[in-house]
Amino acid sequence: MSVIITLTDVQRRYGTKAAVENAHLMLEAGRITCLLGPSGCGKSTLLRLIAGLEPVDAGKVEDRDGILSSRAIHVPPEQRDIGFVFQDYALFPHLTVEQNVGFGLRKLRAEERHARVMSELEEVRMSHRASSYPQSLSGGEQQRVALARALARKPALVLLDEPFSGLDGRLKADVRDTTLRALRDAGAAALIVTHDAEEAMMMADELALMEAGQILQTGAPRNCYLEPVNVAAARLLGEVNLVPALVAGGRARTAFGEVPAYVETETLMVRPEGILITPTGQPATVTGVSFAGATMMLTLTVEHTSVQCRVSASNAPEVGETVTVSLDPTFCAPV
Repeated sequence: MSVIITLTDVQRRYGTKAAVENAHLMLEAGRITCLLGPSGCGKSTLLRLIAGLEPVDAGKVEDRDGILSSRAIHVPPEQRDIGFVFQDYALFPHLTVEQNVGFGLRKLRAEERHARVMSELEEVRMSHRASSYPQSLSGGEQQRVALARALARKPALVLLDEPFSGLDGRLKADVRDTTLRALRDAGAAALIVTHDAEEAMMMADELALMEAGQILQTGAPRNCYLEPVNVAAARLLGEVNLVPALVAGGRARTAFGEVPAYVETETLMVRPEGILITPTGQPATVTGVSFAGATMMLTLTVEHTSVQCRVSASNAPEVGETVTVSLDPTFCAPV
């Protein structure tokens, strides 16, 4: 895979506030990267820096041909080989769907432009609305048109800022599947901003976990989930229990069981699914039960330590019951 964009020590400040600080990231052709973090952590700012909509204050953004952004250089957005799908889609209301998608293709001959536009609209299943205006489209349809417009120039990189945040339920899943198929068919690098951890892990080849302006961890979704670099990175992908541990003889012993330990630690991070109710093990009291559809979330307590445990809803114990538990080492990591 070829690297399309590289960020090195990128910083962006607004007064004394660091919106993006020391960001490192590589985006590769044919791979979808999801930038995950809470609202206000700097995700959208990072996209704007890559797109050239804002300058960097330090560090550099490079493509295969050289520097796009640094303190001394700033290549304008229209000269970057990048497509951008904005959160509000930013379609031109006075132009038809076909005219919107073809807006960046004015250098092509009319016949070639029409063929390119209709091909992209067919890819996102919107060719039947080519003569419609944006205000007559649903949110999902507008999102598809915005994606077709971003892909029409055949960019090396496509940036998508919270592309599914305004959609609900089944429509969201349908538009997401269409978007992912179109991105993979295009073969471009893609960077998708989201604050939905489950969505990010479902979509991404690579995750970039961001908090307070910093990229905490990058890697495959499975690796980030099971091997977080710290508690903050772990919590971006879901709930995690912090369990006191005593390491000796290659084992980490806790009130809820023990697992192999390859590093010294006083605390284990344990995902809720890593605490198993088993026929034998450590006794624990069920002190809370919450319904979560197909699963139940239990609060289990041993002495003064409580953890969250996810189990099947079909055989969940009741509050006050005593169960025996053990740990699944797959879902445990040292702090």
